[in-house]
Amino acid sequence: MARPTARCWAVQGLALAVALLGQMALAAAATPDWDKVANVKSAARQIGEIQRSRGVEAAYKFISACYKTHGLASKYSKAFEGCIAQDYLQSRALALVYERLPADRLKSMGAPTANEVIVSLQKRLGAAFAQYKITAGDGEAFLKLVDRHGMPAFMALVFPNAENPKDRQ
Repeated sequence: MARPTARCWAVQGLALAVALLGQMALAAAATPDWDKVANVKSAARQIGEIQRSRGVEAAYKFISACYKTHGLASKYSKAFEGCIAQDYLQSRALALVYERLPADRLKSMGAPTANEVIVSLQKRLGAAFAQYKITAGDGEAFLKLVDRHGMPAFMALVFPNAENPKDRQ
């Protein structure tokens, strides 16, 4: 049986995590009053610049601080949505890179496997969506929006010669 790729985990695993945690939500969040596409593109450019200029570790530190700061709000915000988009973009890109490296190389680098990156992402996104009672459908729609509008902006900055990953189906 073929081993699932990080891309497969990103699409199927995130959908499952969002669905399970979204079902726990009692009510959907209020409709945002901001332009989601513009917010996703801005978040993608911001984390792409950090990744390109200061590296993966700095990008994850930024994302962690973003969640800690904006996760204190009593309601879902544009800034928190940006944290989610950045986490998804950074983790998905890292998993795509790591799935191409041999396991012994990752181990020697002290790096997680692509699967470990995705499992960790699933937990963070599930918790983020559940915190503000984002439904499974809304979470999935948002991740598709990030794929469609954020991934090209992120990839253009971080991996300018690479092909964009396929959109979520």
